[in-house]
Amino acid sequence: MNRQTGRIIFGSLWILDGILELLPDTAKKFISIIQGMADGQPGWLHTMLTWTANLLSPHAILWNGVLGVTEIVVGVLLLFSVSARLGIILSIVLAIPIWIVGQAFGGILTGSATDPGAMPLYILVALLVWPRRNVVNRAGPSSENSPVTLVTPRTREVVGSVHQSTSSSIFGSRDPDA
Repeated sequence: MNRQTGRIIFGSLWILDGILELLPDTAKKFISIIQGMADGQPGWLHTMLTWTANLLSPHAILWNGVLGVTEIVVGVLLLFSVSARLGIILSIVLAIPIWIVGQAFGGILTGSATDPGAMPLYILVALLVWPRRNVVNRAGPSSENSPVTLVTPRTREVVGSVHQSTSSSIFGSRDPDA
């Protein structure tokens, strides 16, 4: 799978996450999910999760909607090459608070977690689908699929002349008349 295909699949996953976030049942349980994550966490994380839940609870449906729409926007940005880098950056920026607040670090600080949650994987995938830098292929269109696309004709010429002069001096002249 190439980076573009991975990016499109990743964008589709963010869009699906956003759609699921906007479902009425999820919006109703938004705060209880955060509060439920606080149970069994170390004191500092329990306090932070409880504080966040209390801060968001007066407008829980609004905050849940903002999160869902943001996830959809990130997904859409990932679908198009012109906005891929922005989508990847926003994906990482969004994954971090979701992992901390929405997943409580995947529960790994409770000692009973079986995995760290999905967001570290989202960050890893975001880094894996980061578009490569555009490299100008000066070797010509015929070498487009060559693994050595950075070698220019001038480089080949210089390397060839160095090779010829080195081999002549080591093995003697190639000219039988010399």
